[in-house]
Amino acid sequence: MDGKLAWSQNGSVNFGVANTQDIYIGKYSDSWFPLNGTLDEVRVFKRALSAQEVQSLYALGGGSTGSVVLSVSKSGTGTGTVTSAPAGINCGSTCSAAFASGTSVTLAATPAAGSSFAGWGGACSGTGTCTVSMTAARSVMATFAQSVTARFAP
Repeated sequence: MDGKLAWSQNGSVNFGVANTQDIYIGKYSDSWFPLNGTLDEVRVFKRALSAQEVQSLYALGGGSTGSVVLSVSKSGTGTGTVTSAPAGINCGSTCSAAFASGTSVTLAATPAAGSSFAGWGGACSGTGTCTVSMTAARSVMATFAQSVTARFAP
């Protein structure tokens, strides 16, 4: 609720058959009660989300949890990964995360074999580590270049 996990339960739902039953959200004692309100969005995942993932999704939708989203994109002819400290971004796969407002986040770029790190764009510049003060949502671009090996004939 409001970007925070309030309750969860393992189980399964068969979406392969039509279901005409109401969906109930909320539990009190042993009775279920229908939601008295509206839902903006419903998402179904194949796995349980971490608290960080729930907060990131909530913040991306415009909700306020006292956290702000840092988004990383990659460009260029090379490949590599960007990681953050504190943890949250490992881009390869996870390229955005919500951090508590005011957090200082340090990003590090690691080029893959055959690539080099060419530099930062957006909220960062240069070619060393990047430190972002998360006072608002921020975007950073990491550019990787394909390494060229020169070979000379004898």
